[in-house]
Amino acid sequence: MNRLNPSSSRQYVAASRLDARSHAALSIYYLHPLLAGPLAGWKEHLSRARALGFSHVCVGPVFAPAPSGDIFLTDDFERTNPAISEEHDADATVRHLAQLCRETGLHLVLDLVLDRVAAEGAMARSAPNWFCRDGSSDVVDPREMQLGPEALPARFAEREHELTAWWTDRAVRLAQAGADGFRLLGLEHVPPRFLKSLIGRARQSGDFTIVPATELWIGVGKRRHLRVAIDGEVRLIHTPLHYRIRPRALRVVVPV
Repeated sequence: MNRLNPSSSRQYVAASRLDARSHAALSIYYLHPLLAGPLAGWKEHLSRARALGFSHVCVGPVFAPAPSGDIFLTDDFERTNPAISEEHDADATVRHLAQLCRETGLHLVLDLVLDRVAAEGAMARSAPNWFCRDGSSDVVDPREMQLGPEALPARFAEREHELTAWWTDRAVRLAQAGADGFRLLGLEHVPPRFLKSLIGRARQSGDFTIVPATELWIGVGKRRHLRVAIDGEVRLIHTPLHYRIRPRALRVVVPV
């Protein structure tokens, strides 16, 4: 949902049809689609979220997943996960979900995983040069979690133009189907230039409003503490969490 813009030292939230004036009070309820079950029972969950005071609901990926069932590893971005809807067309499912959100007074935010797809899936088969492994150039970083054999990485270095065009088109169509915003995942493997280009093209489409923010507050209801992972260590931190972008605040020393 957010990412540093390298040219401005600001954090951007990519969203569509969201009134910028409402972001000060934005509160998001996260809903895992498999925990919610078939769409026929979602209205109860959405009504509960609205009754708790949330303004938006962020839904995990609703697309057809890998054979393992991992919803964060997509097989086909055009089909719906059959565990939540018998409607095969993903855009039709998003329209249905957006309507349920409107009926309960919520805005819909969707998860999108940018940096990987399911190996042998429809997306991997349709664009084999966009998602593939290359043993000669894939350097393993022991500090990062590695993709398993069931996943293929996006080749941003070689296919940035094609991936930008495809993701822009897919995001715009989801917005037209009723999505009010997106949470972008897998950003650790996404080059800043790709995101800058994606956001720029989305802005030009007219379907998106790019909302800048230099600080964010995260509240968790009545809970006074929240466990947060920081550089691999889990710490218990007082709430609400307060994040700020501070340009030039970090001094970097390098050998000469």
